[in-house]
Amino acid sequence: MASAIIQTATDIIIQSRQSSRWAKISFYFSETDFQGEIIKETGMVMNLVDLKVAMWKVLSQLDHRNVDKDVEYFKNVPSTAENVARWIFIQLSQELPAGSYHLKKIILDETDKNRVEIYE
Repeated sequence: MASAIIQTATDIIIQSRQSSRWAKISFYFSETDFQGEIIKETGMVMNLVDLKVAMWKVLSQLDHRNVDKDVEYFKNVPSTAENVARWIFIQLSQELPAGSYHLKKIILDETDKNRVEIYE
């Protein structure tokens, strides 16, 4: 069993209860950690194109949105960095194609000093 840590740099801009106007609340989805068997034919744990497609499907639901109004989950759950990271983890886990791997952890950076890690 091998682990692969895949670093990304995706900027998500959202509006939440904490802001009354479109403020740039940036989350940098900076790291994903997968565990699985290395596929002999490709030498990879997972295809990065599959990850990119799954990430876009999930993150596009948040980007440039008022998540408290536009995302059903956040109508009853505060849109804190922890809850945003948890939602991304759940959605990404469901969106990834079936394979011999599974998502173990994501890291979401809110600022250079605030980081959220969500584990399986």
